[in-house]
Amino acid sequence: MNPKEDCDIMTWKTILKEEWKGLSETIRVGDYIEVRHFGGKKTSGEITKIMIALDNGDVDGSYSSAVEVDSYDLGLGYSGSAHFGDTFAYFNEIEKVGR
Repeated sequence: MNPKEDCDIMTWKTILKEEWKGLSETIRVGDYIEVRHFGGKKTSGEITKIMIALDNGDVDGSYSSAVEVDSYDLGLGYSGSAHFGDTFAYFNEIEKVGR
């Protein structure tokens, strides 16, 4: 029996972009966000910085090629992060946005 035949193997080809999207609304510096990080931990805070990734391997906007913006439409589905307090959240971890 081949174990690969008995289970679904997740590859980048099988992951749909829609599965990785979060909210479809605009976030802005100064907005209050509630976040559920991967692993389940919840945090919240006021956005102080928004980074958008421009390189394929950059998932949080930390590469030197990333750009800092004042607002971002989460529905666009780009990689990047919203920074608040002493931490950050990937865009698809944001659950609620308040103004």
